[in-house]
Amino acid sequence: MLERRVFEPAGMTQSCLAFDTTGTLQSLPTIEPVWLRGHEISRFPSLSCDWAGGGVLTTAEDLQRFNRFFWSEGVSAAHRAKMMQPCHRFHRGLWYGLGMMELRLGEFSWFLRNLPRCYGHIGVLGTHLLRSCHRLLDRAQRG
Repeated sequence: MLERRVFEPAGMTQSCLAFDTTGTLQSLPTIEPVWLRGHEISRFPSLSCDWAGGGVLTTAEDLQRFNRFFWSEGVSAAHRAKMMQPCHRFHRGLWYGLGMMELRLGEFSWFLRNLPRCYGHIGVLGTHLLRSCHRLLDRAQRG
Protein backbone atom coordinates (compact mmCIF):
# COMPACT_ATOMS: atom_id res chain seq x y z
CA MET A 1 0.00 0.00 0.00
CA LEU A 2 2.84 2.42 0.81
CA GLU A 3 4.42 1.65 -2.54
CA ARG A 4 1.24 2.39 -4.50
CA ARG A 5 -0.16 5.34 -2.50
CA VAL A 6 2.97 7.13 -1.30
CA PHE A 7 6.29 6.02 -2.78
CA GLU A 8 5.26 5.89 -6.46
CA PRO A 9 3.19 9.13 -6.57
CA ALA A 10 5.89 11.00 -4.62
CA GLY A 11 8.68 9.65 -6.84
CA MET A 12 10.38 7.97 -3.88
CA THR A 13 12.53 5.40 -5.68
CA GLN A 14 14.95 4.69 -2.82
CA SER A 15 12.50 3.92 0.01
CA CYS A 16 10.94 0.78 1.44
CA LEU A 17 9.23 -0.46 4.57
CA ALA A 18 11.87 -1.92 6.89
CA PHE A 19 11.95 -5.72 6.75
CA ASP A 20 8.92 -5.77 4.48
CA THR A 21 7.13 -9.10 4.06
CA THR A 22 9.97 -10.60 1.98
CA GLY A 23 11.13 -12.58 5.02
CA THR A 24 14.79 -12.02 4.20
CA LEU A 25 17.18 -9.30 5.24
CA GLN A 26 19.26 -9.70 2.06
CA SER A 27 16.71 -7.75 0.02
CA LEU A 28 17.14 -4.59 2.09
CA PRO A 29 18.85 -1.68 0.38
CA THR A 30 22.22 -0.54 1.63
CA ILE A 31 21.64 1.46 4.79
CA GLU A 32 23.92 3.39 7.08
CA PRO A 33 25.07 1.69 10.28
CA VAL A 34 23.20 2.33 13.50
CA TRP A 35 25.31 1.97 16.61
CA LEU A 36 23.94 1.22 20.08
CA ARG A 37 26.43 0.70 22.90
CA GLY A 38 29.10 -0.60 20.54
CA HIS A 39 26.79 -2.89 18.54
CA GLU A 40 25.75 -2.28 14.93
CA ILE A 41 21.96 -2.78 14.88
CA SER A 42 20.79 -1.44 11.49
CA ARG A 43 19.50 -4.84 10.38
CA PHE A 44 17.94 -5.95 13.66
CA PRO A 45 14.34 -7.02 12.95
CA SER A 46 13.34 -5.41 16.27
CA LEU A 47 13.68 -1.99 14.58
CA SER A 48 10.46 -2.82 12.74
CA CYS A 49 8.57 -2.42 16.04
CA ASP A 50 8.11 1.20 15.01
CA TRP A 51 6.00 0.38 11.95
CA ALA A 52 3.09 2.23 13.57
CA GLY A 53 5.15 5.39 13.18
CA GLY A 54 6.25 4.56 9.66
CA GLY A 55 9.25 2.24 9.83
CA VAL A 56 10.40 3.44 6.40
CA LEU A 57 13.98 3.13 5.24
CA THR A 58 14.68 6.14 3.06
CA THR A 59 17.27 8.62 1.86
CA ALA A 60 17.52 12.36 2.40
CA GLU A 61 16.52 12.86 -1.24
CA ASP A 62 13.39 10.71 -0.90
CA LEU A 63 12.52 12.43 2.38
CA GLN A 64 12.52 15.74 0.49
CA ARG A 65 10.37 14.18 -2.25
CA PHE A 66 7.89 13.06 0.43
CA ASN A 67 7.92 16.55 1.96
CA ARG A 68 7.04 18.16 -1.39
CA PHE A 69 4.41 15.47 -2.09
CA PHE A 70 2.73 15.87 1.31
CA TRP A 71 2.61 19.67 1.30
CA SER A 72 1.51 20.04 -2.31
CA GLU A 73 -0.61 17.85 -4.55
CA GLY A 74 -0.10 14.57 -2.70
CA VAL A 75 -2.48 15.12 0.23
CA SER A 76 -5.66 17.18 0.12
CA ALA A 77 -5.73 20.28 2.31
CA ALA A 78 -8.70 18.92 4.28
CA HIS A 79 -7.00 15.60 4.99
CA ARG A 80 -3.72 17.34 5.83
CA ALA A 81 -5.53 19.62 8.32
CA LYS A 82 -7.11 16.57 9.97
CA MET A 83 -3.73 14.86 10.24
CA MET A 84 -2.22 17.95 11.82
CA GLN A 85 -4.75 18.15 14.67
CA PRO A 86 -2.85 16.94 17.73
CA CYS A 87 -4.89 14.65 19.97
CA HIS A 88 -2.42 13.10 22.38
CA ARG A 89 0.49 14.42 24.38
CA PHE A 90 3.43 12.19 23.52
CA HIS A 91 5.96 14.07 25.64
CA ARG A 92 6.27 17.61 26.95
CA GLY A 93 6.29 19.76 23.82
CA LEU A 94 5.44 16.85 21.49
CA TRP A 95 1.83 16.22 20.50
CA TYR A 96 0.64 13.42 18.23
CA GLY A 97 -2.28 13.30 15.83
CA LEU A 98 -3.08 11.07 12.87
CA GLY A 99 0.47 10.22 11.81
CA MET A 100 1.69 13.77 12.37
CA MET A 101 3.52 15.34 15.29
CA GLU A 102 3.27 18.93 16.45
CA LEU A 103 6.21 20.50 18.26
CA ARG A 104 5.15 23.14 20.75
CA LEU A 105 8.54 24.65 21.43
CA GLY A 106 7.20 26.86 24.22
CA GLU A 107 6.53 23.74 26.30
CA PHE A 108 10.25 22.92 26.28
CA SER A 109 11.30 26.27 27.73
CA TRP A 110 9.58 29.57 28.53
CA PHE A 111 11.97 31.56 26.32
CA LEU A 112 10.82 29.56 23.26
CA ARG A 113 7.14 30.38 23.80
CA ASN A 114 6.92 32.86 20.91
CA LEU A 115 8.32 30.49 18.31
CA PRO A 116 5.83 29.00 15.83
CA ARG A 117 4.68 25.41 16.09
CA CYS A 118 6.29 22.91 13.76
CA TYR A 119 4.58 19.94 12.12
CA GLY A 120 6.06 16.70 10.85
CA HIS A 121 7.50 13.65 12.52
CA ILE A 122 10.44 12.57 14.61
CA GLY A 123 11.99 9.24 13.67
CA VAL A 124 13.03 6.65 16.23
CA LEU A 125 16.61 6.77 14.93
CA GLY A 126 16.88 10.55 14.95
CA THR A 127 15.61 11.34 11.45
CA HIS A 128 13.31 14.32 11.73
CA LEU A 129 11.19 16.07 9.11
CA LEU A 130 9.47 19.19 10.42
CA ARG A 131 7.89 22.21 8.82
CA SER A 132 6.79 25.53 10.27
CA CYS A 133 3.42 26.56 8.83
CA HIS A 134 4.00 30.06 10.20
CA ARG A 135 6.84 30.52 7.70
CA LEU A 136 4.67 29.20 4.88
CA LEU A 137 1.81 31.58 5.72
CA ASP A 138 4.19 34.51 6.06
CA ARG A 139 5.77 33.72 2.68
CA ALA A 140 2.33 33.39 1.03
CA GLN A 141 1.20 36.76 2.41
CA ARG A 142 4.32 38.47 1.07
CA GLY A 143 3.74 36.92 -2.34
